[in-house]
Amino acid sequence: MTRHFLLASLALVGAATAAQAQDKKKEEKLSFAAEAEQVPQHARITFTMKKFTPGGVATVMASPYPGTRVPVEYGPYTIDSTGTFKTSLKVPCTTAMRDETMIMVTFFAVDSASSRTSQKIRVDGGPWLCQ
Repeated sequence: MTRHFLLASLALVGAATAAQAQDKKKEEKLSFAAEAEQVPQHARITFTMKKFTPGGVATVMASPYPGTRVPVEYGPYTIDSTGTFKTSLKVPCTTAMRDETMIMVTFFAVDSASSRTSQKIRVDGGPWLCQ
């Protein structure tokens, strides 16, 4: 009986340790960066994600681009086994009015596996100017 009690106690300790590790992972802040640059008739956006759930899925959300009124969603992106992901994409320019490029575009990422949300990144609207 003592042996079964010891084995059961070890199993509970192991489960508690695994749960604590999972809780710590959920508390760890995501690292997210978004950059935008102007290329002919497009904006090139680069997303860099770190400390996301390895093998999980992430989505990037953006506020409306200058000259538009609709928020944008990118993804889903599959995170690699180290918890990182990086991509660049070109999106069409959205405005010919320089005044509208004063609008900041806000990006953030969501780690679907843990429901964690990254910090918000604000990017100057200049890259969306059509030239």
